[in-house]
Amino acid sequence: MSSNGLNLTEKEFRQIRDLFFSLSGVLLSDAKKSLVAGRLAKILRERGLENYQEYVEFVKADGSGREKQILVDTLTTNETYFFREEAHFEYLEKEYLPRFKVEQPGKPLRLWSAACSTGAEAYSAAMVCAEVFGMNGWQISGSDISEKTVATATEGLYPIEMADKIPEKLRKRYCMKGIRSQEGRFIIRSEIRERCNFFTWNLMHRPSGFGPFDIIFLRN
Repeated sequence: MSSNGLNLTEKEFRQIRDLFFSLSGVLLSDAKKSLVAGRLAKILRERGLENYQEYVEFVKADGSGREKQILVDTLTTNETYFFREEAHFEYLEKEYLPRFKVEQPGKPLRLWSAACSTGAEAYSAAMVCAEVFGMNGWQISGSDISEKTVATATEGLYPIEMADKIPEKLRKRYCMKGIRSQEGRFIIRSEIRERCNFFTWNLMHRPSGFGPFDIIFLRN
């Protein structure tokens, strides 16, 4: 199996799979071999490496940890969209949050999107919270193992096609269509972004320095 002249052997694939698992806790299936070869080929060329064995050794030898993070960012799957599992957000808006307001008046609600990817889940929850509470009394935290996706979430800027999944009234209220250099994209309004905090976190590690939370979203 080759990608632009590079051949990923079974042994090399197992080494990369084991290294990725040790870093992320995600076990790649054998069916991902072609994906791994394709995504890493560009990195090998940029680093001047001749094969995947050299790449594994290169990543392990990097004391800064930067190459390990690049490996994680490259092989992490980031499929996401707004209001995925619509029933969850309907329950949040119609049942959980109204009950929370009654049972714990004055208590700020804290929600954690524990594998937030590029932020669609966290911002979906934020829009629901804004509908129920207004712009006060709640805070969203979003974490992901990928620095790249966390950067996207923090910016809150997305391809315009992703807006299709957002209910129209929420889209009009909490999103802005890009113009000029941002044409073809939309951005989450600043008042929503300001209530959402995103950070890099590996779920293999015990939570430290954040929490507790009233609600935790965790899904692949």
